[in-house]
Amino acid sequence: MWPRVTGPVRTTIRTGWFGYGFGLVGVALITAAIALLRRWTGLANDFPLYLIVVLATAALYGRGAAVVTAMVAFFASELLAVGQTAAFALDEPARWLRLLPFLLTALVTGQLAAALRQRADDARRREHEAVALYEVVRLVPGSALELQPLLGLILDRLRTFVDYSAASVYSAKGGADFRLLEYRGPLPREHLVDQPAPARLADVIQEAATRRAPAIVDDWGEATPLMDSLAGESVPIPAEAVGHGRSALWLPFLVQGEVTGALGLSHPTPGYYGEQHALIGMAFAQQAGAAIENARLYAEARGKAALEERQHLARELHDSVSQALYGIVLSASIAQAIRRSDPARLEEVLGDVVALAEAGLAEMRALIFELRPESLQQEGLVAALEKQAAALQARRGITIRASLADEPDAPLAVKEALYRIAQEALHNTVKHARASTVELMLESGSRELVLRVSDDGRGFDPDGEFPGHLGLRSMRERAAAVGGALHVDSAPGRGTRLRAHVPLATPC
Repeated sequence: MWPRVTGPVRTTIRTGWFGYGFGLVGVALITAAIALLRRWTGLANDFPLYLIVVLATAALYGRGAAVVTAMVAFFASELLAVGQTAAFALDEPARWLRLLPFLLTALVTGQLAAALRQRADDARRREHEAVALYEVVRLVPGSALELQPLLGLILDRLRTFVDYSAASVYSAKGGADFRLLEYRGPLPREHLVDQPAPARLADVIQEAATRRAPAIVDDWGEATPLMDSLAGESVPIPAEAVGHGRSALWLPFLVQGEVTGALGLSHPTPGYYGEQHALIGMAFAQQAGAAIENARLYAEARGKAALEERQHLARELHDSVSQALYGIVLSASIAQAIRRSDPARLEEVLGDVVALAEAGLAEMRALIFELRPESLQQEGLVAALEKQAAALQARRGITIRASLADEPDAPLAVKEALYRIAQEALHNTVKHARASTVELMLESGSRELVLRVSDDGRGFDPDGEFPGHLGLRSMRERAAAVGGALHVDSAPGRGTRLRAHVPLATPC
């Protein structure tokens, strides 16, 4: 089935029997009231009173009920006139002209009321759509690094406005190579995820991508392309999956003008999807596209950060542990050579071996602590920062003045984020700043936790480009992941001042 875009969806106002009952009861009450008024006051003109009932019915229940009410009101008015004149006047053609104002009132008022109701419904729908989109956009920054939860959020919100029996999210790998990233529906997910789009489906997705606009399939038939692909692999198809996705809506992801994937929705009713569904779906599709792109960029950055961290550990092992091991081997060789010729010096050389072994053990413990700082949970953030400062001072000969508050009452994730930020900042100070003194401060208040790292090094331009170095970016990402922020104040020749602050939960 070739994709198409349908015309606008038309809504129908369903009055129900209550509207007709309202009009009939209203006419009966007005008739009784007019009869009493005529007896007591001699009322002659009952026309405006019946029009009130017609107007009310048209405004509340639409044209159908209003037209019926107008006819009943006309006959009731004429029957009252018959009772007053003792002559049945409906056989006079001129009398039927009195019906015209009743009908015009019903039709015009009913049409205006329907238009106002439609506008109100549209406004409420747009408001709900805007609220749902706002919730998705608001959660994107905090969830963009975790792709699956964010896609679940988008699909859940989308289902509020566009019903579906199945949803598929495809990412584009290498242009036209679309692979399934997420699936919701009756088919077995484990056999679908990370598989390429079947040929029949790929044509529709490619059409939507080429036109950069939604594509609608009126009817796939009983078997959808995904069902065909599973049948080719001899995968059992659940009974409820047959005919579950006859109508389909495909929405391309557009990120900076490029198609990065597509979102597909299915419904068991042929021809179900229309232009309004497509307009709503495109807004949600763009959030899904942005989430996928953010996750891809984060994975790429994380890979670079991991590579840089491995290189850092290799340098540390070479500069510290391997040097200690080399010294041990050299001293052991000397000890072996002089054990008989110079026994007095042997004790001194063996003492050097023990000292080098202890130094190497200390270095190895420091590196292991950098990889997995378990003491954060057992001993706390303050103890971890003290150990980090002491290890760096001993290994690098740099003066570190630590001013640390009492152990804060904060979640472990917050403590680990601040520890990693301090670790990266101190590492950058040693590696790049050529500083002689560093100040490490931890301030714990009632509302936030603040980490400060300052040095007297050569400084740098925080807004400059540093290809291949992800230190500042990783520190900012760590702070943002726990709801905080990172600020860097530096300039060439005047040192660096780093401030990371994380809000603390307010006690109830």
